[in-house]
Amino acid sequence: MSASSIKKSIRVFPKEGTINEMDALDICKQLIKNCKHLENQLQYRIDFQSNYIEMLFTATDGEHYLDIDFEKYHFWELAGSSYGGADWIKEVTSAVNKRGEVAFYAFDKIEFIGNQETLMDFYKTIYEFNYENRITRSFKSPQKNKVEIDIKGIYTANTQTEIGGEDTRTPQRKDRFNLLKEFGTFDNRGIETIIFEERGFFLQEFFLDEIGKVGSAVSKINDLEEVIFCFNNKKIRTYKWIDNSPQKVGKHRYGYWKCNNADWWENCINPEWIKFFEGKQTAENSGYTPSLR
Repeated sequence: MSASSIKKSIRVFPKEGTINEMDALDICKQLIKNCKHLENQLQYRIDFQSNYIEMLFTATDGEHYLDIDFEKYHFWELAGSSYGGADWIKEVTSAVNKRGEVAFYAFDKIEFIGNQETLMDFYKTIYEFNYENRITRSFKSPQKNKVEIDIKGIYTANTQTEIGGEDTRTPQRKDRFNLLKEFGTFDNRGIETIIFEERGFFLQEFFLDEIGKVGSAVSKINDLEEVIFCFNNKKIRTYKWIDNSPQKVGKHRYGYWKCNNADWWENCINPEWIKFFEGKQTAENSGYTPSLR
């Protein structure tokens, strides 16, 4: 059995002082050296304001942290496997390859896009209550072809990212990573677990039964065209219906759901990561950078 393909985003924070171009390039080259099979080019960016390096690459699983200076830097990893299962997050403190904990991604708004007739009744597909409230009112009065719901929640997902070019071991410097527009980011299994802050939603069943079959041919009888998850006014996950119906007539529609995602550090809400990052930002803003561990 071949090794799994791992999409990794790694953030590196200096324990003392500030990051610089030479440090970033040295770390990138060492990571590339440790990757026996680098499937996609390692790309990196430097956030001088928040004082960290961020790297993104795809490689077969292996000992990626050999000869890394853990005395000088903090390493955090957010990753997903082509074998499936939820993405994971961990602080890396040694070269020993240990799997992290399940990564939870947050959202605070969902948009549903389709024709008005479909939207006005669609809440019955994902919401157990029929009485008048802000959720049912939103669907019964769609704004043209869209319904927006301010609703908080978290989910787990298995994400993959097509990064950079292939067959090159030269790191590429980027100004930023725009996962939704720049990369072929996708979720080939759909959301597996989703939890809402408010009771009454059973959207998980909808995803598992229909949208969860991402990339697979399915049929449906509604005219829902797109579902968008947002966090802090940014799109983080989109599901778009690709219609292959003959002449697009008839009650049943045939096609598949295409998913793009930008699940990232910014909407990852695992407590240890939040505690670490907010602590570093507080220290940076106060002008004092402690030497932790």
